[in-house]
Amino acid sequence: MDNMISYLKWRGDLTFRKYPMCEADYLVFSQLAYITFDGVVSSSFTPETTVGKAAINAYKALKNAPNKLIRHAENMLFLRELITSPRFCDLPICGYVDILNKEKEEQFSAITILVPDSSDISDTACVIAFRGTDANVVGWKEDFNMAFSHTVPAQIDAVRYLEQAAKEYPLNRLFVCGHSKGGNLAVYSAAFCHPDIREHIVQVRSLDGPGFAEEIIKTPGFQEILDRTSTVVPSSSVVGILLEHAESFSVIRSYATEGPFQHDPFTWEIKRDSYVYVEEITDITKYIDSTISRWLFDMDSQLREKFINGLFKIISETGVEDIREIFSPKNVIIMARALRKLDTDTSKALSEAANRFRVSAKKDLPLLVKKLRVRKK
Repeated sequence: MDNMISYLKWRGDLTFRKYPMCEADYLVFSQLAYITFDGVVSSSFTPETTVGKAAINAYKALKNAPNKLIRHAENMLFLRELITSPRFCDLPICGYVDILNKEKEEQFSAITILVPDSSDISDTACVIAFRGTDANVVGWKEDFNMAFSHTVPAQIDAVRYLEQAAKEYPLNRLFVCGHSKGGNLAVYSAAFCHPDIREHIVQVRSLDGPGFAEEIIKTPGFQEILDRTSTVVPSSSVVGILLEHAESFSVIRSYATEGPFQHDPFTWEIKRDSYVYVEEITDITKYIDSTISRWLFDMDSQLREKFINGLFKIISETGVEDIREIFSPKNVIIMARALRKLDTDTSKALSEAANRFRVSAKKDLPLLVKKLRVRKK
């Protein structure tokens, strides 16, 4: 089955001059935003290198740090194809920002790529790609904070970043994208940037990115950008269905098993220059969506905040920075001990939230089981 690496292999010989921006390109640029370019790509918006040259240096660095990125092998193949791809290798890349602030509970990173565009008055368009959540615990905490806070630090920095890029390229058309939290940042930055900049935004793509609170969706800027915004989710999405969505919604096929594994963009099927679309999300995803939505609705923002802060207080006792290390046998024991030592108020919040989740999960469970049994027959 073909994925984005297959796209780079078989369609990467068509330059942007021959074939303009397509859906698969958003996926490539969003994945590129996950790559670490420290010392390789300047924070300046004046290009000093190309995607191909940056990929060479990133490839060498990643080869010596196999645990730096989730899906190391796939990212190595991804970079290797970018190095030789006529479509991508000569594109100027700039504006690399990478912020990790434990005190502010913020993880933010973005890049800007300049793409030939015959429809642009300057003959070049800007693609702004925001990084999603990586393996760092700080980034995961910021994601969870979205459940009780309408604005998180990364969203504010995303608006600032988009406005800085637009200031450097005031006449250029803008394409904004990102995967996971990066998709949320793409939509948020487009909705809350200066209105003059919003006029230059051609398309916004959120690739399995979480939505927003209704108060955010109702804002004038959000409504203005809706007709240029689209969210793409795999059929068994877990992340992309969170919170509210008002933009157009496309469901695509992933060859991963159901559940969180489909969040991995390397598992998304690509046909020629786009995704393989399906009619709707799965019954299990609908069940997860209704369960989480009902659960969050049943808790006020104060309880959500206490629950999330308590959860991450337990995690912090392990001292780990990489989310992948949390469930080691040693850390499970540490977290179990930390749970017993929580203050009464936090312990009550955790118990109350857990109880409400059980009630929410039971609500539609009989219907889901019935559907699955019918399907097996």
